[in-house]
Amino acid sequence: MDILEFYTNVHRQVSKSIDHASSHIRENIDYANKEEGAAQTRYGSMKEELQSLAAARSDDIIKKLDDLTNLERMMGNKLPERRDEVNMGAVFSAYDEQTERLSYFAILPAGGGEIVDFGGLSIRIMSMGAPLARAFFGKEVDEEVAFNGKTYSIEEIF
Repeated sequence: MDILEFYTNVHRQVSKSIDHASSHIRENIDYANKEEGAAQTRYGSMKEELQSLAAARSDDIIKKLDDLTNLERMMGNKLPERRDEVNMGAVFSAYDEQTERLSYFAILPAGGGEIVDFGGLSIRIMSMGAPLARAFFGKEVDEEVAFNGKTYSIEEIF
């Protein structure tokens, strides 16, 4: 697996997500500005409600931009030839013993919660703050991780 190409794919997907959220903010602000005489809702005027929603989305975009900067820094660093344990930047597979399925994960500073299709695999991106990511962190191939009633066995670290 070409890890740098995977990171580039994640970067592209998160950038699209930011663009999509930005366009929604612009739409909400434009709509709110047209709705001076908007009907009252239980939260106040429609304008106030849309402005509040836009502010919340703006905070999300700022966080994603910071995450992208961290991902870009990671992409600029020399990648290790081989990874021995799950850590920041790791892409790995883990076998779920209950469902008897192999799943693919990545721990990255950007894209947490996203699923990226890459090389025929669906890879679930986790941020370092995710509880499952913390459970996997520092583990090596063949080690087991118990989480929320499931047991995973790490199969491969790319």
